[in-house]
Amino acid sequence: MNIRAPKDFWSGLFFIAVGTFFIVVASGYRIGDMHRLGPGMFPILTGSLMALLGVVLAGRSLVIDGEPVARLHGRPIGIGLLGIVVFGLLLRPAGLVLSIIALVCVSALAGKQFKAVETLILAVILAGLSVVVFVWIVGMELPLWPEW
Repeated sequence: MNIRAPKDFWSGLFFIAVGTFFIVVASGYRIGDMHRLGPGMFPILTGSLMALLGVVLAGRSLVIDGEPVARLHGRPIGIGLLGIVVFGLLLRPAGLVLSIIALVCVSALAGKQFKAVETLILAVILAGLSVVVFVWIVGMELPLWPEW
């Protein structure tokens, strides 16, 4: 077996593993039928499509030349995870708006070129869109601002 596109091959295996995980976990839920979907139907269908995509990617990597796997950069991954942790810790005490602004600002430090003004503009836009989507449209009960 000659892997001609290592990036596609490993991506395919990852998709197969994640899709299989979703299928296995969701198999404990009732599936239902197409007229009355059960709670297991969506994760099983999503996992199946993800695993199928993984098979296509992995199979394609044996036929078509592609890119090698790039070097793993730990700093951006660590800073991105730190941004998620900061968001989670700030959500209740600081509110959704300030938590998203903090998430975007911390995560922007992972890039090679940090531009404060552009980052703040993006953070404010994402915070506003998040309020519209998650609080107003979806109806999630999240604090928007800190409760003094």
